[in-house]
Amino acid sequence: MIVKSYMKVITSYHPNIITQLSTSIDNTAKLPLTVIRGSEKERYAIAGKYAKELRAGLDKVSETRECKVEDFKNLINNILAPNKINFKIEPLISNFNLFQKDTGSIGIDSEYLSSVTPIGSVVIDSTHKINKGYTIKLLLSQNNTVINDKYSAYHEARHLFDYICNPKTIDSNLFRVIDNEKKNKAFLNTYKTFISDTNIFGGKKYIKHVAGKNLKKLSDEEAIGCLQNIRHTLKTEINAYRDTADYMREKPIMNCVHIYGGNEFLFLHNYPKRLTLANQMLADRLKQARDKTNKNSIKY
Repeated sequence: MIVKSYMKVITSYHPNIITQLSTSIDNTAKLPLTVIRGSEKERYAIAGKYAKELRAGLDKVSETRECKVEDFKNLINNILAPNKINFKIEPLISNFNLFQKDTGSIGIDSEYLSSVTPIGSVVIDSTHKINKGYTIKLLLSQNNTVINDKYSAYHEARHLFDYICNPKTIDSNLFRVIDNEKKNKAFLNTYKTFISDTNIFGGKKYIKHVAGKNLKKLSDEEAIGCLQNIRHTLKTEINAYRDTADYMREKPIMNCVHIYGGNEFLFLHNYPKRLTLANQMLADRLKQARDKTNKNSIKY
């Protein structure tokens, strides 16, 4: 059974506050501008190229669903060479708290996660000011030397490639300051509705209704930031689920259960529609904010 892999780092979570942790990106957490220069679409294309190279490499080192951690890391390092990115693969521990001060790892509160959910997260320094790299947490075995499911690892690697190819675009929308518990929950519940809600019967109206109620509790600036978070997350999730589904189709006998009933296909079906809705709601909220600004300027 393939484990869930839909939740990615969006913002730090603490019981009563969402805090702004990152202000800059270290060279160990991004590729040089000479490598990723171009539009957002072009940068995602570069990430896609890296993902295809990884897929080809994985087939050479593993014929089953498992692969060695060392092989996986070496493949990524070779793909990115001569550039070096600080990334780690760590064992996933059931019911772990994603806000870990000791490691600087940050993520959504574990309340919203399955206890067996692979996840990628930004690694920050002890001052909480600089993004230092990327961590992928996976189910490992044999003294943490073997990845149990290379498809989940591949999915997370696509997020890694998207992040290092679009560091400013993604990083600028990772962290928002909301020093208010009710707004904090509204922010996270909106994100949860778009990203992790598996209600396939609710559709557009359901998500718009639930997310809309929560967004009304936020200021225009907070709501716009929230929807920008969601938009960037949906884009990279679509990339990751699409690529993983294509990879699975190459070996339909081994992956038949996952192809016809796995998360890759459930979310790949829902996410493009949710991205369209997020873009629409973002445009509406931006217009609302502009209208307020124009109205206030007329008064004076």
